[in-house]
Amino acid sequence: MFGALLALQAPAALASACTTGVIVDQWTGTGAGSLYNAFNNNCVELSTTVANRPIEISLDQSYTLNGSATVYLDTVGPMTYWLGASSGNALTFGGPAVGALSFDALPAPGTQSYGEVILRPSFQLANSGNPVIVDPATILTLTSDSNLSAGSTIQLSDTYYGGSDPPILRFGTTLNLANPIQLVGPDGEIDTNIQTGAVTQGISGSGDLTVTGSGKFIFQAPAGMALTGSMIIDPNTTFSIADGAVDSPAQWLVNGTLEVDNDSSNPQIRSLSGAGSVLLGNRTLQLENAGGSFTGVIQGAGGFMVAAGTEFLSGPNSYIGATTINSGATLSLAAGGTIANSTLIDVSGSLLAALREVHAWEWGGASGEFSATLGLRHWLRRPPGAVLLRYNGIPDVPFTTSTEAPPRNLLEAGIGLHAQLRGHLSAELSLRGDYGRSVRAGKIEARLEWGF
Repeated sequence: MFGALLALQAPAALASACTTGVIVDQWTGTGAGSLYNAFNNNCVELSTTVANRPIEISLDQSYTLNGSATVYLDTVGPMTYWLGASSGNALTFGGPAVGALSFDALPAPGTQSYGEVILRPSFQLANSGNPVIVDPATILTLTSDSNLSAGSTIQLSDTYYGGSDPPILRFGTTLNLANPIQLVGPDGEIDTNIQTGAVTQGISGSGDLTVTGSGKFIFQAPAGMALTGSMIIDPNTTFSIADGAVDSPAQWLVNGTLEVDNDSSNPQIRSLSGAGSVLLGNRTLQLENAGGSFTGVIQGAGGFMVAAGTEFLSGPNSYIGATTINSGATLSLAAGGTIANSTLIDVSGSLLAALREVHAWEWGGASGEFSATLGLRHWLRRPPGAVLLRYNGIPDVPFTTSTEAPPRNLLEAGIGLHAQLRGHLSAELSLRGDYGRSVRAGKIEARLEWGF
């Protein structure tokens, strides 16, 4: 990989990153030395002297790699490289090989131009478990389920070329991939490219994974998801949960569509944010550690559960199943948010109807957030056993209770300030008044917190 870093300082198009490999130039598909020697010397460089002109290269025979190899893609503006193979030929990677096969764009100095390598349906990479790596500013496009052998990990590696665009895995056709996807670094992207693609072997890593491209991504991996960053669904893109646990991401940012109706069980996620759509079908979506604000629409015959934390809903939700709020959890209907079609509301925590305004700011190396809230909290004094609130369809009287214990209502107002520069400083001031038939108590609370 050091060769790639050095090449960034050299003239873009023909500056060689390969000292002993082959440089494939223009349209010929041939170069100095054979592909066999190039791969076994760890380096194949694809380059051209003309921007935006595709290069076609085809395996003329089957090859077996004896070690790690990198395919470098010179970029003079966005570049496209096609890799194919004559009938019956394949590139075998594994056995004695140690390391990985990497696809690595070489951006021209001062640019972040993407280099794309498209594996034709004829191209097959066979290996015994070593990863295939997609580096920053690089797009790997698959056009066949057999481009990569089943079980080989696809690594989206965003660990060098500081500040560059993230690595991208792109669907070139309808796919059903039996390959685990691993995110290495802060960001990675899956471009559905107006196609439908399924993954059956799981997603892992510690960064933020974005699914984009106005197509459909189907997650049907019994092994589940082990991604600890955020799962981001871009507008006009659908993420469908069909099988496997998906509760590892810190949050789901849904600006496209999240489908859970094909899941074999009721899916659990940590937190929900965004402005898109959630399609429940007959399933119940459960938030395990809510802390998001969702301005989109949740719809379907299924239900919605807040198991812990506070979730803000401010869209015209139309789902008709049960709304469940566990003890200690809060569902806040903010800025006109509704759950008016929910036929059953089971509250062990509290339901907060609130107006909330948040302003974020940045100045130099400091950042902060100011928030103001005014709301009405409905909190039951629950006797032993479950407490059910039922929607009765009468305007302005949304809930009746099935318990004899009187409800407790709180009128709440608060302002908060949070600032961060090296450490953090936060301050909150709130005013709360209990009322039933008349105001019974009032309380002012102030809190100050700091740390470094």
